[in-house]
Amino acid sequence: MTNKKTGIPLFAVNYTLTKDELTQALRLVSGRKSHRTRSIIQTALAVAAIFICVTRIIDEPGNFLYYLLCAVCITLIAVSWIMPARIEEKIFNRDVLDKNIRFTLSSDELLFVTEPQSAAYILPLNGTLIYQEDESVIVIYITKDHVTVLPKRCLIPEQLELLYKKLRAGMINADEKTEEKRGSFLNFTPSGENKPSEPETIPQETEDKEDGEEEDLRSKP
Repeated sequence: MTNKKTGIPLFAVNYTLTKDELTQALRLVSGRKSHRTRSIIQTALAVAAIFICVTRIIDEPGNFLYYLLCAVCITLIAVSWIMPARIEEKIFNRDVLDKNIRFTLSSDELLFVTEPQSAAYILPLNGTLIYQEDESVIVIYITKDHVTVLPKRCLIPEQLELLYKKLRAGMINADEKTEEKRGSFLNFTPSGENKPSEPETIPQETEDKEDGEEEDLRSKP
């Protein structure tokens, strides 16, 4: 008889993330827009300040205060682009760029595998994980500093319904929980195939069966 503790695979899909999905995930995680929007605004203000300083330098070429202010504004422009980008890069671990991600839902865990490196992230559905979602992505926290993202477009309705069932049973919705997040690793890859994957049948023993809904999903070709 199959041991329930080993986890019964229910379905698996392959996907890559688009830049729009990355931006959506960032908004969920940080509660703010991508750093690009803020950097553009900060750059525009700094350029305006530099223009004012330059006009003052023309009028008072001997006043070194305006030269210093120009240098500060130029430094702020660089910082406004470099630092937020590095923070975003840390959250979403962009070293997995151009990599495919394979997601497997089991009866008691989620499995994310980055290919071709085959780096695996196993998330037990034991009531301790936290997730957030919007209309296009589900963000799952694994550690304090990183997250992993699952785009809804890669799932057919039956798969998404089963995933929600498992999430409700084994996870905590971050929008409903105020305790400190346990964060996670976001496997980020750029645009790829956007078509939903068909349910994948995974060989398994059936003596100890799941409920009727899960058996129907696993039996699909």
